[in-house]
Amino acid sequence: MGLKWIELRGDRLVDAGGQPVTLAGVGPGGWLNMENFITGYPGTESQQRKALRRVLGEEGYRRYFDVSSPTFFDAADAGYLAATTPPSPATTRSTSRPTRPAR
Repeated sequence: MGLKWIELRGDRLVDAGGQPVTLAGVGPGGWLNMENFITGYPGTESQQRKALRRVLGEEGYRRYFDVSSPTFFDAADAGYLAATTPPSPATTRSTSRPTRPAR
């Protein structure tokens, strides 16, 4: 069962009026996953962590995650997403985009 207000015409998604629709959304929960399609590095998360531990040593490995995990996505990032992300996962993309505030 598809959505009644959006359909595929040819290779385009369109709304009930035939206007093109762009699906947009954000999934910040996945940003902390060390998956190869997110990081760009080959291998699973466990393989990447093993390689980091081997290269950085135990102390460097722990320090890396102690610093990077809590600072990778913070309140400023959440505020930016709240200000720029549409309330619906399906929306016509706006041409005016706010810029990310400096930290």
